[in-house]
Amino acid sequence: MVSATTGASQVNLQRPDKCQLSGQSITGWWCENSLRRALENLLSNALKYGNDAPVSVHVEAVLERLIVTVHNGGSAIAPEQAECIFDYLRRENDNPAPGWGIGLPFVQNVAESHGGSIAVDNAPETGTSFIFDVPVDCRPFVQPADVPKSDN
Repeated sequence: MVSATTGASQVNLQRPDKCQLSGQSITGWWCENSLRRALENLLSNALKYGNDAPVSVHVEAVLERLIVTVHNGGSAIAPEQAECIFDYLRRENDNPAPGWGIGLPFVQNVAESHGGSIAVDNAPETGTSFIFDVPVDCRPFVQPADVPKSDN
């Protein structure tokens, strides 16, 4: 079992002047390392691309699902970029921030491998929100390790 606020609070502690964490502490069944890295990536991106705007993270459980919303009030993602932000090795052409273009595809992979999804809500007036949505109990989505078949 893992607490959903683990990754969020670790990054929040690194930049308490920029991050606000709200909502519930939710315990569920997820791959701890994957969930932590996915949430850290979303928070890191919000700080990196948010034009120094504050970042908010809201954690809640809705109908047995974990919903984590990471929002920054900085510039919105350009519409032509928004279509491909989850493409592997794809980055904004004019952004000088360091990166390889693997973070959001990783987040998407984590969400989908847990039976969930990642969505983006992007508006020039309000900034960008990423909504990470997975079941609270992801055990049905965990694949057992391959067991070698015997020759019997």
